[in-house]
Amino acid sequence: MALIYVYSWKPKSSINFGDEIGPMVVEALCRKIGLDLEIVPTVATKKSKLLAVGSVIHEANDGDVVWGVGVNSKHSRKLAKGTDIMFNAVRGPLTRSILLNDGFDCPEIYGDPGLLFPMLFDKEIRACRGRLERAAEALGTTMPETLVIPNLNDDRFLPQLAQPKPDKSIMVLRPNLNPITIAAYISAAKYVISSSLHGLVFADVYRKSIVRMISQYEPEFKYTDYYEGTGRSVPMAYPTVEAALDGDFVHALEWNPEPLIRAFPLFKEEMIDRLKLNFFKLQIGSYYSVSDLGIENTPFTAGWSHPTDGVVWSISDWVDLDFFIKGGVQPNSSLYVNLGALTVSSKPAVCIRVVHNGKAVDTFFVSRKKGVHPFRISLDDFIGESSVSIRLKIENTVRPADHGLGNDVRDIGVYVQGFIVEGDRTLDLKEEQADPAPLNVLATLPESERTVTFKLETVQENRGWTNPNFEGIPKYLWAKKVVSLRFDRNFLATLDNLTLFLSKVADNVQVDTISVEIDGNPLDAEFVKKNGSQYIRINLEDFVHHENESDVCSLEINFGSDAPPLDVFGSTTLPRQRFAAQVRKIGATLSEKKADSAPLNVLATLPESERTVTFKLETVQENRGWTNPNFEDIPKYLWAKKVVSLRFDRNFLATLDNLTLFLSKVADNVQVDTISVEIDGNPLDAEFVKKNGSQYIRINLEEFVRHESESDVCSLEINFGSDASPLDVFGSTTLPRQRFAAQVRKIGATLRD
Repeated sequence: MALIYVYSWKPKSSINFGDEIGPMVVEALCRKIGLDLEIVPTVATKKSKLLAVGSVIHEANDGDVVWGVGVNSKHSRKLAKGTDIMFNAVRGPLTRSILLNDGFDCPEIYGDPGLLFPMLFDKEIRACRGRLERAAEALGTTMPETLVIPNLNDDRFLPQLAQPKPDKSIMVLRPNLNPITIAAYISAAKYVISSSLHGLVFADVYRKSIVRMISQYEPEFKYTDYYEGTGRSVPMAYPTVEAALDGDFVHALEWNPEPLIRAFPLFKEEMIDRLKLNFFKLQIGSYYSVSDLGIENTPFTAGWSHPTDGVVWSISDWVDLDFFIKGGVQPNSSLYVNLGALTVSSKPAVCIRVVHNGKAVDTFFVSRKKGVHPFRISLDDFIGESSVSIRLKIENTVRPADHGLGNDVRDIGVYVQGFIVEGDRTLDLKEEQADPAPLNVLATLPESERTVTFKLETVQENRGWTNPNFEGIPKYLWAKKVVSLRFDRNFLATLDNLTLFLSKVADNVQVDTISVEIDGNPLDAEFVKKNGSQYIRINLEDFVHHENESDVCSLEINFGSDAPPLDVFGSTTLPRQRFAAQVRKIGATLSEKKADSAPLNVLATLPESERTVTFKLETVQENRGWTNPNFEDIPKYLWAKKVVSLRFDRNFLATLDNLTLFLSKVADNVQVDTISVEIDGNPLDAEFVKKNGSQYIRINLEEFVRHESESDVCSLEINFGSDASPLDVFGSTTLPRQRFAAQVRKIGATLRD
């Protein structure tokens, strides 16, 4: 079965029902005409796709097909002349006029495909309406006579719109419901007041009495485009619900859907050939051996050889992996790939960089001497998406011919024997979604930055450890039969688990002999010893620090048995003592759910690099004063207005030494003496450095203390003192008509010792 991408814009959280319609309409039309196609909603813009519904023409690229969408007058990106885009229909004549002026061919076929939705989903809408009417009857009420449907941005930024109305016959219908539910409510109502374009579209189809309400955030362009596309003038719009209740009704829809339906691209075989993608369909938890794959049925697309002798080789500096997961990528899923490399080269390892949205998000090294090893690639950047495209940069490649290995002059990097995608089976999504506040900043960090490794020389000072050969930082430690680890109790309460990675274990140490306690209380611990891999994972999810306990606790591990050094390590150079195991690393995973970040004294045992964290910019973007017009998902950088805010969990902020904003560009009129920083109105000491092309603001938080009487969340405000137009700051006129003070490329923090 071939896949067809259909573009569907997604807001930062939840959904906007109007942007969900496109893929649903396309899939329903395919079912009606018997097309065996897998329709995949996507926010990706690189692959060929169909754009249907929405003000999203600016997202079109080479190879795309447009059917019924319109121009977004808020968006500055224009389509490059000569771009290979097929236009089958557009929303209205204003959009067509812009496309003709830009040199594109566009037929005079108008209409929003959302107009077809009630017809295509009539059965589902009727069933939903029946359920709603029965629920209303059970509550002793009736379905609302009048609906108020705000545009997504009106709903987000004008909370008064969502307040219950004194008149119980009026209901505010929020746009983050699914389209079936919205349509069911509209079908049962008598009057519709809407600033949502697709609220107006659905109400048109059901021939309701409609009054248009002014959107405080959306320009008139798309409304005029839609109404003129259906043969009407744009109707009067009213500024408030109260004014709209006395307003004039919109003229009834008189529109023939046949031209729009006939223009549906997938009626034509050549359009299907243009858009279809043959993705490898992957089942989570199933291991795939390259020896079992055919030449055509493979996730190894650009930059790979054909499968040969049970492996596939990278033959380019850039390679792609593309696959499809039914139901989408789940949180904490990872791709594990068994990789090896040619043994010939002066470079001991092949470097692989994982690139997403033009940015290297991970790096690992494949040794030339260790054979095949599994490597993990996080899929966190694809959560919720069904189709996954991973791009890898391969460095330290080898040309076999240069080493006397035949005539092959291709750039050979690594070979793959097999792969598997595994999800996190322990993640309780319902629990996590039910308690999103107060903000735990650890949840905004990439998972890799929630994993810390302790200095072994710190461990060595505890009871039961010895390290006779290494005076400085040891390569590994020897554990006696019983060992202890002393922790700050507050810190231990922020961990999901603690893991001891073992190099060697005495043969008489068995799974059932090991036990772990904290202050005499047993803990759940898993001891795994298989396939040369050995570790002890101690579950700390249920560990709680009670106020009456001391700050320091002792975690005791009893291996149950031990043996002489010769038996354990094959060595007689160790002291005449008995040992249970050899430990190469001790690590821990910080908990998203529990961390209220009480004083983390144990951070002093971490390497300094692991006390530095970087925040995801998309989290910052939701705060006041930030805008990011060009990047909908993970932005490369953010634009800061004159005054910006950052909201933090106050407990977490109390664990920081400093917070630093790394700036790409700054308006010339922003000077060292103009900037100020406050928390809840209290000034903070901040250093603004602007020299030698490097610019940053470092905010000193050493004196910041969280008092018990204060709320959990605090607001940190940065006032740049000045701002300038985009042309002056960034040399660009493609940004919105706003003024900006700076461009921020990264925000980081150093955790306090």
